[in-house]
Amino acid sequence: MNTIIALSIALCVCILLMFVGNKYLNYKNGGALKVHENAIYNGKNTNPPLSTINTIGFNLYGDFRTDFNGSSVKYLFFCVFFPLFPIGCYRARQESPTKYMGRQGVAQVRQTKYKIFGTEKWNIVEVLLIYIVTIAIVIGLLLIYNLWDYFF
Repeated sequence: MNTIIALSIALCVCILLMFVGNKYLNYKNGGALKVHENAIYNGKNTNPPLSTINTIGFNLYGDFRTDFNGSSVKYLFFCVFFPLFPIGCYRARQESPTKYMGRQGVAQVRQTKYKIFGTEKWNIVEVLLIYIVTIAIVIGLLLIYNLWDYFF
């Protein structure tokens, strides 16, 4: 019972930190931005490695500083099931998922593609928010695991 209380308190703290962090970022950024004022179009590292094999690899996380064109700042993380180390910061827009048929013509696979506009400046609060959301998900799963016998 003590672990359930501790996990509940930790989850509440994570949710509070997410709320405070989002309010801080909205206040600091002042709403929607224009891409050409913030993205660095130097061609440097504009094609990050976006692939995972058995949940080990590189993936984009976050959705910060959205502009009028629908692109936003996303952080490239090295992940092993969860994001571990931030590698880069990019302005990207998620393109519509593509569907294609497998060899047998039965299976459909969805693949998410991003259009990368350029690199961006890092913001430590945004990286911390990604970690806090990840921790909140893990705590929520631990709560479900501990409370499973009480409900079912």
